[in-house]
Amino acid sequence: MRIPRGRRGNINPRRDMILLPTLRLPSRRKRRGNERRRREARTRRRRRRKNQKRKKLKISLTTQCIGVFHSIEIEIWKPIKWMMLCVKE
Repeated sequence: MRIPRGRRGNINPRRDMILLPTLRLPSRRKRRGNERRRREARTRRRRRRKNQKRKKLKISLTTQCIGVFHSIEIEIWKPIKWMMLCVKE
């Protein structure tokens, strides 16, 4: 029997017990609520991380790059690695 894959790759371990026919997975409404909560938590986490990163933008005078960062154009003076990051985001 093949391992079912959810939208996010492998299905989540708490629910992969659906392989046992006896267990019904939680009703769709409940699941949607859970997913929304989880998604909101995830965006909150990501936002927190981004804010931390933004705070870490200490100015070092090595290179100069104007990057769009958080869709705000700011001048970022950073070593190359950070430049790449800023330009990509």
